[in-house]
Amino acid sequence: MPEKSISRKKQLLTWLCRLIAGGVFVFSGFAKGIDPWGTFYMMEDYLAVWGWNIPDPVVLFGAFSLIIIEFLIGFCVLFGCFRRGTPVLMMAMMAFMLPLTLWIAIKNPVSDCGCFGEALIISNTATFWKNVALTIMALWLVKFNRFIPSLIKPYFQWIQLLGTVTFIFIISFVGYSYQPLLDFRPYKCGTLLFSENDDSDNVPEFEFIYEKNGKRTSFSINDELPDEADGWKFIERKEILSSKQTANDDSEKNIRIWDDSGEVDITDEFMSSEGKRMFLMIPELKKVSTATTWQINSLNQWCHNNDIEMVAVVSGNQEEIDQWKDISLAEYPIYMADDTIIKEVVRGNPALVYTENGNIIWKSTLKALNVADFLNNYEVKDAKLLGRDNIRILKNLSLIFLVFTACMIAISYSPSIAKMMTNRAVSKSSLHKQD
Repeated sequence: MPEKSISRKKQLLTWLCRLIAGGVFVFSGFAKGIDPWGTFYMMEDYLAVWGWNIPDPVVLFGAFSLIIIEFLIGFCVLFGCFRRGTPVLMMAMMAFMLPLTLWIAIKNPVSDCGCFGEALIISNTATFWKNVALTIMALWLVKFNRFIPSLIKPYFQWIQLLGTVTFIFIISFVGYSYQPLLDFRPYKCGTLLFSENDDSDNVPEFEFIYEKNGKRTSFSINDELPDEADGWKFIERKEILSSKQTANDDSEKNIRIWDDSGEVDITDEFMSSEGKRMFLMIPELKKVSTATTWQINSLNQWCHNNDIEMVAVVSGNQEEIDQWKDISLAEYPIYMADDTIIKEVVRGNPALVYTENGNIIWKSTLKALNVADFLNNYEVKDAKLLGRDNIRILKNLSLIFLVFTACMIAISYSPSIAKMMTNRAVSKSSLHKQD
């Protein structure tokens, strides 16, 4: 059927559906791809709610697959690539996402669905209605998308497909291996790690879980905590939302650091201190391989040689921390913090945050640093040089991708442009001869 077989009004509506549905998918895939750790944590939250115990490598593969598929579908819809097949894939994805977000809106098992990562947080109800609108647009595109032209001709679409997958994969791989190239969280580089706001209204509330004779009991921070000499065993500490906080208030920095017993809040000691400090942050201590201990110890020695204080902030129970001390032979102090806060500050397990006078200079996963060199008289003495310019990396990658896409569009229409220019030249020549 020819492209002009539908009315102009339907053509305009189809273009509008392409722009909106494709744009939403591109933004959603890009937001997830910028922060693959956040996507990984979001999928872990869902699996925990359903009670599914799936190995981390499988979850990570699922996170990368979701990112690539979502971004690719959005791009193809937006630019009209694979006009028949892409809307069908979008519809198939919405057939899964629509009932899922309906269940989330009704049951509210998680506070944030994670559809736009950390870039844009909307309510579970708004997410459902957003998906209703996308499903309607996907249905329209299934029927009418093939009647309007592609911006990239079919014989170049496979090349564009490969370039698009490469772009979003590199963005995601860098975000996973190092840190997100865009940081939408409160703990950005160039800001203070600890908030200077001493307003007690912003201090989070906690409850402490102790166990005795197989029975667990929670205590607030105002209660007298039980003595372990009486048979009580400390299990964990949980942050609870105070009445003066809201679930959507992400602008405040609520990091709290405790001693290795998990009972004494020592945040003020870090808030008021100056100098250079390397924070080793481990949100899931039980998942850290013992093979990393020599890397960490060599990094600690390098910090010591360069007048940098290194401390560890971990999430784990007392037994796990004691075991880590024995295995790692740690010569650095170890403190405790909630895993959710550590994950909010920095991505990775383990990860590093370097500060000077309390200001965050850079953040990185441990594996992104070639810490093996620290054992061999590492030449770099200035810790600032270990960081990367995330914005520059993102700009360069994005520019390469945009130029590549522009070239595909230009090449696609170059025969038509050349033919049009030839016809004009012939017409002018004919008129000149007639004169």
